[in-house]
Amino acid sequence: MKTVCGCCEPAARPTPRRVENRPALSAIAYRIGTYSSFREAMLGAIAATPELAALTTRRSDDYGVTVLELWAAVADVLTFYQERYANEAYLRTARFRESIARLAALLDYRLGPGVAARTWIAFTLDSGKRLLVPAGQKVQSVPEQGQLPQTFETLEPVEADARFARLRVLAPPFAWTPLAQGRGEAALDPLLGPELAAGLAPGDPVVLFDDGSALQ
Repeated sequence: MKTVCGCCEPAARPTPRRVENRPALSAIAYRIGTYSSFREAMLGAIAATPELAALTTRRSDDYGVTVLELWAAVADVLTFYQERYANEAYLRTARFRESIARLAALLDYRLGPGVAARTWIAFTLDSGKRLLVPAGQKVQSVPEQGQLPQTFETLEPVEADARFARLRVLAPPFAWTPLAQGRGEAALDPLLGPELAAGLAPGDPVVLFDDGSALQ
């Protein structure tokens, strides 16, 4: 009669390891094993395999043990990348912008592209002077106390002229339609308009002819 006591069995199997992570971690552990634990598990399985009972060595210079170590290295690499993929699946632990963009896309949110800081720069010239400001001209800000200066560059060349400082800035023109719906009067001809309007009465039919010139 053969009795198995189990006293030779290890207290805990080297692999797969139990994966547990507490909340609010900056990185999670997701590997079920490493090279050493995979190697230990496979070498330990030799004793439980009758076909390998004759393999008593555990040295790395043995060809059979070398094959097991190579597979332990493969499993180590696969579990490493599996852990990296698992970390990229959560916002708190993701490290790549592409991963965060894919997670945000699940909520139909699109991340905006990163842009550099922009500002308006005014160049002041002496009277009668002209200057060509090249693209990429560096301009440094005057920092306040406790701050560092910021460097900006012009995006395109600018032909600066002191005479431009005397130009008046006017509002952009807006379109005006004399015959728009709802208007009660319109001047179609600055010269003959008043005379024609005096001879018209409410309800008189009017025919307009377009001679190709702009109506006023």
